[in-house]
Amino acid sequence: MRRVTAIGAVLSALLVAAASAQASEVGPNDFRISEAGPDGDAAYGAEQADVAFNSVDDVFLVVWRGTDDVLAPGEHEIFARLVSREGSPIGEQLRISDMGIDASSPAVAYDEAANQFLVVWAGDETGETEVYGQRLSGTGAGEVGVDDFQISQVGTDGIPTAGAQSPDVAYNPNNNRWFVVWAGDPGIAPLADDEFEVYGELLDAGGGTVGISDFRISDMGPDGDPSYGAREPAVAHNSSANNRFLVVWSGVDDAAPGESEIYGQLLVGATVAETGGNDFRITTMGPDGDGAFAAAEPTLAFNPASGDFLAVWRGSDGAAGEYDIYGQRITASGGQNGEDDFRISTMGPDGNPAFAA
Repeated sequence: MRRVTAIGAVLSALLVAAASAQASEVGPNDFRISEAGPDGDAAYGAEQADVAFNSVDDVFLVVWRGTDDVLAPGEHEIFARLVSREGSPIGEQLRISDMGIDASSPAVAYDEAANQFLVVWAGDETGETEVYGQRLSGTGAGEVGVDDFQISQVGTDGIPTAGAQSPDVAYNPNNNRWFVVWAGDPGIAPLADDEFEVYGELLDAGGGTVGISDFRISDMGPDGDPSYGAREPAVAHNSSANNRFLVVWSGVDDAAPGESEIYGQLLVGATVAETGGNDFRITTMGPDGDGAFAAAEPTLAFNPASGDFLAVWRGSDGAAGEYDIYGQRITASGGQNGEDDFRISTMGPDGNPAFAA
């Protein structure tokens, strides 16, 4: 998440599917998807939702982190449920993960060729958090393939100070590949403990690793200094002939020390080799070096009609500590297109940080 994507993304997708020409609500208002534990008990709940669309069966899959009365007290796992394009939940919710300790930050993408979803999450089975995945039938028939297969291998096994967090996933239909990214803290040289960077792994349609596993994507500041780093990655795929992935993240670099901004990296779709500018900067929130202005929680999508990506994030720009949602169009080659850091949300009166997005 972990990102702007949440339950509201389901509504946004429904609006596009049913009334793309007008941003008005369609269907039932605030329809409920999850059923976490008995109603009225605040010990149970759902959070960190994500959504993907199945273009073959015309349904959405919503995934979330939840607690339920079938779990041990305090245990969180990943759940999912199909939703029709009209906004009606289909069938029962499905438990996906079996971590035993904790699962968080689910993300989901869809493979039209196989009519399958891939759900990824950060999970803790042994006291060390890694990224796991599970393929699901596009029709809701259940899990496919290896159960809870491990994707990342961050640091040394059994060392709880090393780990992975905030995964995201995109599907490349041109080469029939999944691409999973995450923020990782390996805790080994040349990086210091608690120095996060963005890593990735290319998977075949069945979830097997293609090429190098756990390869590093971001290079924020000098290695060995945990005051620099990268977190909260998001990824999207350009399905045109350009065939590129774009990964964006919230990072602190030596270009603006002490201040979080959004950076990006293009990668070749077939091989995930880096291409274009290295760790190019996307945002400019406030004056450089002032930590009261910042950008965080990026997400993005690709527009096949224009050939542009749209990155959006939560940022503080006009007044220190006052956050709104901003956006930037990014070309297929990684350049900025249109207005720079355009503002999307307007929460309350400007200049008052008590109102925010």
